[in-house]
Amino acid sequence: MVVLVIYGEINWGYGVPMAVGGLIGGYLGGVLTGRINRTVFRAVVAIIGFGLAAYYFWSLYGPSGLHIGSE
Repeated sequence: MVVLVIYGEINWGYGVPMAVGGLIGGYLGGVLTGRINRTVFRAVVAIIGFGLAAYYFWSLYGPSGLHIGSE
């Protein structure tokens, strides 16, 4: 990361909000880890993962992405 900063390859408009979000998310994740039900948390993570997979699958192979035939 130091090399990227030195050569000016970081877009700070994206980098700063991502760093702040990462710090807040890391802190909140650490605080909430011991307080929430593991089974519920795993289910939520799985639902989000499958939902994103379905979204990307649909955006790639959905009706507007399929061009079958000579139309």
